[in-house]
Amino acid sequence: MPSSKLLLVVSCVGSVAVLGCVSDGTSSALSRPNDSARFSYGVGFDLGRKVSEGLAEDDMVADMALVRRGFDDGLLGRTPAIPEAEMDAVLRAVHQQLSERAARRQYDENPEFRSLADRNAANSEAAMRAFAARPGARKIEDGIWVIPEADGSGPVVGEDSVAIATLTVRTADGDEVNRAANSRLDPRSMLPAPGQVLSKMRAGDRWSIAFAPSRAFGLAGDPPQVGPNEAVFVDIAVIAVEPRRGSR
Repeated sequence: MPSSKLLLVVSCVGSVAVLGCVSDGTSSALSRPNDSARFSYGVGFDLGRKVSEGLAEDDMVADMALVRRGFDDGLLGRTPAIPEAEMDAVLRAVHQQLSERAARRQYDENPEFRSLADRNAANSEAAMRAFAARPGARKIEDGIWVIPEADGSGPVVGEDSVAIATLTVRTADGDEVNRAANSRLDPRSMLPAPGQVLSKMRAGDRWSIAFAPSRAFGLAGDPPQVGPNEAVFVDIAVIAVEPRRGSR
């Protein structure tokens, strides 16, 4: 679920663009008794004011000219100026940053949240140790362990392709977070650590992967499926590797 602050950022795109796309005839349109025109302007102004307050609260700075350009391009069906996967990655990073900041405030101020986060951290640490002790487990980075279940001989996913894959995602308690079959997975659109791991896989690989909380959703978690400080465990099989859509 997106955080309320992320929704403010999304609203910023819409509201600023609405105000920026107003034509030269706006003043005359508003001077006439036209409820539709007044409603349109009123919605844009109200969103713009709220978004401005939200951006200030989150210490975020946006280039309004580029916001308007991006909205115009999307509204008019133009080809995006940057790859959509990169935009997804940036928005995800902003979402994660805002969520983590809000979670830290909650951890400091809410004893129940702090107790849950600490309990999850202890459970996740124990689960990571158990995973690391399984036969064939190897550490590839801090907080990331992999057990290769099958070795493929196909092309490497890399950072410029997408994987067609089947995966199951669970928490340390065994609760299933996600299950997908024959799904397109783009490393650039994922959280950084999972995206990096996927980019190293080949078609035909089948891996079990353990991500410590710091390499997954961190203190913020990903409500309601993933709680604060929960490790994430992924079983993934790469079926094929394909060019990213729109790549040249």
